[in-house]
Amino acid sequence: MTFNYKGTEYFDFQKTGNASRFITPFVKELCKGEGYDIGSNKWPLKGAMPIDPAINGQSGMELPEKLVDYIYSSHCLEHLDNWVEALKHWVSRIKMGGILFLYLPDYSQKYWRPWNNPKHKHVLNKEVIKDYLEFLGLQVFVSGVDLNNSFTVVGIKRLKTMIINLDKRPDRYEQAQKEMERFLITDYNRLPAFELASALWGNSRSHLKCLELGANLIFEDDIFFIDGAREIFEKAVQQLPDDWDMVYLGGNVEYPLKRVSKNLFKCEYTWGTNAILYSEKGRKKVLENYKLLTGSYEIYDEWLRRNMSTNLELNKRLNINGSIELNAYIISPIICWSYGGFSDVQGCEQNYLPAMQENEKNNLK
Repeated sequence: MTFNYKGTEYFDFQKTGNASRFITPFVKELCKGEGYDIGSNKWPLKGAMPIDPAINGQSGMELPEKLVDYIYSSHCLEHLDNWVEALKHWVSRIKMGGILFLYLPDYSQKYWRPWNNPKHKHVLNKEVIKDYLEFLGLQVFVSGVDLNNSFTVVGIKRLKTMIINLDKRPDRYEQAQKEMERFLITDYNRLPAFELASALWGNSRSHLKCLELGANLIFEDDIFFIDGAREIFEKAVQQLPDDWDMVYLGGNVEYPLKRVSKNLFKCEYTWGTNAILYSEKGRKKVLENYKLLTGSYEIYDEWLRRNMSTNLELNKRLNINGSIELNAYIISPIICWSYGGFSDVQGCEQNYLPAMQENEKNNLK
């Protein structure tokens, strides 16, 4: 029934391995679709692709390039040399909306401490894991310690998405909702746009409010997506460097940009705020530095353009002087455009689309 280890009683079942069996009912509720069981040993999760060098020679640090719906791992992370890099790698292989499910040994089991069990290289706790996964941009849930002296951490790779829309333009919001359905995003909120004396100021204030509310994917209501946009988006996000701040899903590219990967260009001298993805670091950087309400007024679009540009020679010629450096990228091919029609910001009929598409052809090569 129980055994004694260094003065503490534990249940015998902890000596038989397969800790995964104690958490499997919850895993089955959340981990659906295509995914991996990393460190599966000889007890892989049913339906998951096992990843274990001792079983099939596959490493959890060299996962396939494709994105999956979930990654599950039971009593594995503590065995790896660098758990920080491991989690970063695993998160990079999960689709937006996907699940990271971790079942981990708790400090309360003395035998699992590294000085008693050399196979364990780390003492992990839910506070540290939660903090790091939130740093990586996940929504995180944690459990208490169970009878197996283990705890659970579940991270959802979720985008907090907002659509900026004036109350007087329900027609535009209806159209934007149809486009979101095409882009396979169903979880989003509408931000009633600020209608101020200056429409440009109202637009800037609306974007700032979205960021204050924690949004990291912000759309204006005149968007439309190209066919296959979601697939291109997923690939581009996977190609981002660790230190990225922003990704433009569309924009008016006025000067030739440098390609950094198959689906990404380094973004400079680009106009357009109709569709932008922010990292958590980028969101906070904008909030800390864009002084719309406390400093001299500057249109948000212009402020972004000024602070993403790093070509000193061109900056001088264009009279651009950034106060911070936003590490910005733009997806290629551009996946989100603004359709023509009456512009509430400009107060007249506008159709920038033909010129913007011509600029894409000339400057994203």
